[in-house]
Amino acid sequence: MLGDLGKKWYVMDSSLKLYPACRWMHAPLDIFASVIKENELKPKDIEKVIVRVHRRAMEVGDIYEPKDWLTAQVSIPYNIALVAFGIPPSPEWQAPEQYTDREILRFHKKVKVEEDPDSSHFFILILGGKGINETQY
Repeated sequence: MLGDLGKKWYVMDSSLKLYPACRWMHAPLDIFASVIKENELKPKDIEKVIVRVHRRAMEVGDIYEPKDWLTAQVSIPYNIALVAFGIPPSPEWQAPEQYTDREILRFHKKVKVEEDPDSSHFFILILGGKGINETQY
C-alpha cells in the first residue's frame, strides 16, 4: 500500500454502506424505506412484504431467526423489520436486544424472500468472469 503512495488513490477502490447489513440487500432496504416514508406506514399497517433478490442473496439472506450478529447482518427479513420499525441504521442493528425482540421477530413472518430470475441472470453475468457460471450457481 505504501509503495504506491502518491500514485494510487485507494479511496477510488472503497465505498460506504448506509446500512450495517449485507450490501446485497441495500437496494431492497432503500426501496422499502421509501415506501414506508411516502405512505407513513407503521409495522401494524403492513400485512406482507415480498422482497425479490438474486438467487445467491436469497440463499444467504433467507434467515427468519438470526442467532447472532452475523446472521442478523445477512438476514433479509430481519433488516426489513428494522426499517419497518424505523430503527436508524447503526451498530445496534446487530445487538442481541434487536434480533431477539419479539415484535421484530413477529414482523419477520410478514416478509417473504423470493428469487428474481432477471437479477440472478445479471448476477451470474457479472461474476461469470470470476469463475462462477450458471451450472455452479
